[in-house]
Amino acid sequence: MLHGDDAGMVSAVDLNKGRLRIFEETAKLQNADDIVTAVHADLRNFSEFRMDTVARYVPSSFVTEEGFFFSNPVKHSLDGTFAARLVRSLTTS
Repeated sequence: MLHGDDAGMVSAVDLNKGRLRIFEETAKLQNADDIVTAVHADLRNFSEFRMDTVARYVPSSFVTEEGFFFSNPVKHSLDGTFAARLVRSLTTS
């Protein structure tokens, strides 16, 4: 596990509290609960974020045309998963 300056932070944002609870429990089991945060919210209320492609972080077979992450159980032999990379937009006053 990476700590300090080498560590990134991960936030899971979802309207479904059950999925967030599973996310939190999984993070604890993987000893990653110090770098992940579950946020119960509607992303439509987060206009300061913009979508960024995941292409730099995962193999191309997992990247959709829109730049999202998607694993297909048949194609990838993994559970089906969807993820979007969101980056906080920097604004200057």
